[in-house]
Amino acid sequence: MESAFRQRVADARDAGWAADDQLIEPGLVAVAVPVHAADGSTVCALSVVSHTSRHSARSLAEHALPRLREYAARMEAALASPSPTATPHAPGDTDTSRAAKAELGPEFLQSLTRGLAVLTALGSAPGGLTLSGAAEATGLARATARRALLSLQQLGYAAPAGEGRRFTLLPTVLELGYARLSRLTFAEIAQPHLARLVEQVRDSASVAVLADDDIMYVARVHTVRT
Repeated sequence: MESAFRQRVADARDAGWAADDQLIEPGLVAVAVPVHAADGSTVCALSVVSHTSRHSARSLAEHALPRLREYAARMEAALASPSPTATPHAPGDTDTSRAAKAELGPEFLQSLTRGLAVLTALGSAPGGLTLSGAAEATGLARATARRALLSLQQLGYAAPAGEGRRFTLLPTVLELGYARLSRLTFAEIAQPHLARLVEQVRDSASVAVLADDDIMYVARVHTVRT
């Protein structure tokens, strides 16, 4: 039994994909492809499962493998690409909070908007931003960006890095979203991702977890077609 399993693993490695023809669950067939990191290690797998009333293992592979390989290649390219950096505003861009202030008047907290803009820019810049970098990324004046950075530092959300010319975010910023995220269920987190997947593949999608020997479906989005 073990030798047969090892042979199946070796065959799947050589082929670049694997098939499950009712081995784990009677009546279900599946195909899967690995997703590799830049160093060649396997980080996850993409799989599609079907009932035998709809597909055999061979027909499912013919139907799903091209798209599975396409999306695995996209994921590997994303894993291999460098982290995104903050996108600076083009010359001539201005502080975008001014328009909202002009429209809403005293009810609009322009300073809060500017502080959040600097906070967002720091979060999208690996290694942090200098004062000039923060001003350029947000379209703010240097003096405004400086006040925002010093305020974030005083509140414990940011700190100077290296020789002090760059500012980076501190883990304290996680507190801003933790209360909301901690109340989300796994199904609520998965639902929007499933909805986007269904739009792309035009078929129903589910998220399942293993509970001992049982499969429990925790989220599902149905397609509009039969």
